[in-house]
Amino acid sequence: MRKYIHDHPGVVITFVYLYLSFIGLVYQYFHLKEFGLSIFDFSETNDYLIAFLKALPFLLVLLVLHFLIFIKDALFNQKHAPGDSFKQRLVALLVMSRRIELILFVLMLPILAGWIGSVRGNSITGHSLIEIDENIAKKVGISKNAYLFETTHDYMFLATESEKVVLRREVLGNFKVNSSNKSIQPTAKASAD
Repeated sequence: MRKYIHDHPGVVITFVYLYLSFIGLVYQYFHLKEFGLSIFDFSETNDYLIAFLKALPFLLVLLVLHFLIFIKDALFNQKHAPGDSFKQRLVALLVMSRRIELILFVLMLPILAGWIGSVRGNSITGHSLIEIDENIAKKVGISKNAYLFETTHDYMFLATESEKVVLRREVLGNFKVNSSNKSIQPTAKASAD
C-alpha cells in the first residue's frame, strides 16, 4: 500500500479529494433534506467539486478529536506495546491500532456527516442572519431579515420564522450579514423561485 501511494500520489490525492467531496455532498444532502429539498436539484459541477468545504469545520473537529486520542494513546497505552524505547513502542502502537482506527474513521465519516447535516438542518442554530434590501424583499415576498441556511453556486436557501425560500443569487443581489442568531426554528416547507 505504501509503495502504491509513493508511486502514484496523483491517483491517491484524487481519490482522497473525491472522497472528501462525497462527504460534503452527504452533509449537504441531509442538511437540505431537513429544508425539504434535495441538493442535487440545485447543484452544478462546481458545487460537487467543492462540497467538502461545506463540511470542513465538521471534518476539522473530527481530525482534532482523532489527534487527541492519538496523544492519549501515546502517553498511556504505549507502555504496553512491544519495543525497548519510547519511539519503538509508539511506532508499534501506531501500526497495531491506527490501521483499524483509520478504516473505521473512513467508514464512519459519511454516517457522521449525514447526522451532523441533519442536526444542523433541524434548526437555525449557527446559520447567519442576513438583511436583504427592502425592495428585493418586497419583490420576492419575503421578510427583510432572514437566515442564510445554505448556498450553492446559483442558489441561496433562506429561512424566516414562518417560511423557507430558495432564491437565485442574481435575484437576491447584495445583502448584509447581521449575526448568527440561534433561537428561531422555522416550521414551513420550502418554496422555490
